[in-house]
Amino acid sequence: MHNLTANFINETQKLVAKKRMLVFLLLLFFLPLAVAALVSMISGGNSILSLSVFQNLLLGFLTGIVLPLQVFQLTGDLFAGELGDKSIKTVLLRPISRFKVFASKQLAILLLVAISLLIAWLATLVCGLLWMGGAVFGSGLWAGFSSYAVSLLPLAALVTLGTLIAQFFRSGSGALVFCILLFIACKLVVFIIPSLSTYLITSYTDWYTWVGTALTAGKTTSACLFLLASSIISFTAGYVLFDRKEI
Repeated sequence: MHNLTANFINETQKLVAKKRMLVFLLLLFFLPLAVAALVSMISGGNSILSLSVFQNLLLGFLTGIVLPLQVFQLTGDLFAGELGDKSIKTVLLRPISRFKVFASKQLAILLLVAISLLIAWLATLVCGLLWMGGAVFGSGLWAGFSSYAVSLLPLAALVTLGTLIAQFFRSGSGALVFCILLFIACKLVVFIIPSLSTYLITSYTDWYTWVGTALTAGKTTSACLFLLASSIISFTAGYVLFDRKEI
């Protein structure tokens, strides 16, 4: 467990140290502020959006486009990219099993995704204080946080899927392009065959809309079990391929 924790910290530091990651996190915070300020300016100082509507609009954009791209880029970099340039050898030479290397990399990616969601949520609170009447506390505060928190569930499933796909590539860019094309294809196919939406992880990126709605326990449980089962299958298959690789 000590080796897992140590490598998790190392992988996280590796991701955070990248300039593009810092820029990405800064944009996540400041772009919502810029949008809210622009909307307020256009409306003559009177915001035309409530905080909850603004939070949901931003979250929909993040989970529908931005964060899946972040997941695919990070999985491509940490797996396919490091396999391609052989830099992963420096990790495997340490006294740590391949399973712990595999798991710690995914945990680091998941942590960065969680931090991204947290930063975006905090940005909406600042927007609420400055341009939306300052009504950010109370029941709406918890509802907004819950929406952003539960969005991590389908994104975690995407992390395991992206990691699995990355095992078939030896270049981060190749894995990224393939994941993007697959993601777009999954989004489009549900318009042709709507019944497939139940069996596609990409159909659950709007999970946040479930917060506060009157859903049956059965439907919620089924969705949770599907995401959990998908994550387990992708994680297991990805690890088997990772463990068998000649590096």
